[in-house]
Amino acid sequence: SKAKIARLLSRLSEMGAIERSDAGASLPEDQAAEAGEIVREAAAEEERLHAAELERIEHMRAYAELLSCRREYLLSYFGESGPARCEFCDNCERTAIPHADAVPAGEAEQREKLRLRKPVERENDAGKPEYPVHTRVFHPEWGRGVVESIAGDAITILFDTAGEKTLSLRVTRERGLLERG
Repeated sequence: SKAKIARLLSRLSEMGAIERSDAGASLPEDQAAEAGEIVREAAAEEERLHAAELERIEHMRAYAELLSCRREYLLSYFGESGPARCEFCDNCERTAIPHADAVPAGEAEQREKLRLRKPVERENDAGKPEYPVHTRVFHPEWGRGVVESIAGDAITILFDTAGEKTLSLRVTRERGLLERG
């Protein structure tokens, strides 16, 4: 696209790989031998920026679909700690009911509408998901995250600081690696 080409030319200009003028862009004579490497570095940097942008979008999606405390999610995202529930956000107010596992009328339908993915949740002996999709979990190494999907023995979690990871449910159970909340 034209925007992508403009960004790449701008990056190459910043790196000194090209000289820009009203007539266009040209390669400085003293940079000819290094031009290929500079272009590869610029393309790699553009790819890193794109990946970071996708990661930010993924965090926004997780926030939008979150079923637990939004304040706790934001605090954790910015490296702060706080209570697991603020009691003021929409999720805390909606789930302020006597039994924490009860689902308010209409919420099941709302959850289905919010899901961009249709994960298969593994259920525990009580028939409830062990780690429900869109809820917060904690891992001792990667910190807090949001469960994105469960399929078979695999659980995919978007961690606030470590990004998306797919783990074995069996291993996380055996080693006690995940906690809800």
